[in-house]
Amino acid sequence: MAEYGDIKKSLFKLWDKLGVDFKSTDYFSYRFNSLNNYFKSLIDYYDISLGDKKSNEILSISDIMDTIQIDILNTVDDFLRDKKNNPLGLKIYNYRFTTTIGRQSINYDGDVKGTLYVKFKIPNDWECSDIGEYYGDITDCYLNETEIGDTIHKVQLLIRKRYGIGSNVNFTEDKGEEPYTYWYKKS
Repeated sequence: MAEYGDIKKSLFKLWDKLGVDFKSTDYFSYRFNSLNNYFKSLIDYYDISLGDKKSNEILSISDIMDTIQIDILNTVDDFLRDKKNNPLGLKIYNYRFTTTIGRQSINYDGDVKGTLYVKFKIPNDWECSDIGEYYGDITDCYLNETEIGDTIHKVQLLIRKRYGIGSNVNFTEDKGEEPYTYWYKKS
């Protein structure tokens, strides 16, 4: 079986053509043996900054996951800054992987997802067309009758295409009680 170092250049060329995907290594009779190795490959491929860490240091899985999560949030933040991509002014304030530490050490089969934590604000003058009969409350109505779904779908596709990772979504209405708090340092 080929070693990763031997196929890295070819893998990255394949990713250039087909997009990033954990299954791409099958073309070279090689499998990522852990989520850690897959994420390290993403860091190498995109030349993602490791902050104060050096690329030759041994990084913990937590450091590697945090690095990818921060890059995802920065990528999404850049995408949402464009008003045409985000007409409702959504804020993504967190992205966390839903896989467990134990799951990361066994053979990686690509089954990893993250959760996007989204805050939205319902405009004071917005009215629901069918509250009570179809929707349980104004929040439910707003989530179903606005472009939130379209915007979040675009964000999910962006993450899938760039990182080969799926995303769940957690919506929270911003009622103005607290400012947005980000768990990561924005670049």
